[in-house]
Amino acid sequence: VPQRNTVLKVLSLLSQECRRQKQFVDNLVTLMFPEYQKVSEPVLMNLSDWLPSLLRTFEARFEQESLTFNTNIPKEPLTFECDVAQLERIITELVTNAIKYTLTVNAGKTNVEIAIANTGVHIPTNHQPHIFEKFYRIPELDQRQYGGSGLGLAIVKQLVTNLDGTIALKSTKQKTTFTVKLPV
Repeated sequence: VPQRNTVLKVLSLLSQECRRQKQFVDNLVTLMFPEYQKVSEPVLMNLSDWLPSLLRTFEARFEQESLTFNTNIPKEPLTFECDVAQLERIITELVTNAIKYTLTVNAGKTNVEIAIANTGVHIPTNHQPHIFEKFYRIPELDQRQYGGSGLGLAIVKQLVTNLDGTIALKSTKQKTTFTVKLPV
């Protein structure tokens, strides 16, 4: 019988890789067949209460990677109707993208605006028009260091569109910000 620890380590690695491959296939299906996306009924939600609880799920990862995590979410209720599952996937994808760097989250009251910024990698101007395309990756970046499949931002764009919203990118040498605007 092989060493128990070795077997457990191999099984853990296989399990992680299976989850990663499943997520990749799910992402492809989301992008290739948006008309078949499961859309939940919009529910009345309070973004001021909901967003902090979602962001708490990332705290361990921030600590593990010694990242700064700042939020600026108004205390007064930001209530609007939304498909919560799609909004959660949008926020999770953007935070996961930004988690590789430093993250700041801002929620505003006008049209429900959520801005997620990082102070890590600058997206050069010539790459910005393509950043939401499927499989697009900035060639100058070390792909092994930053990982990813080039699907995350394309999925975010599709999900934001599903919610009748818009997403914008602003990138300077100091900060890259993705701003999602959703109708109230």
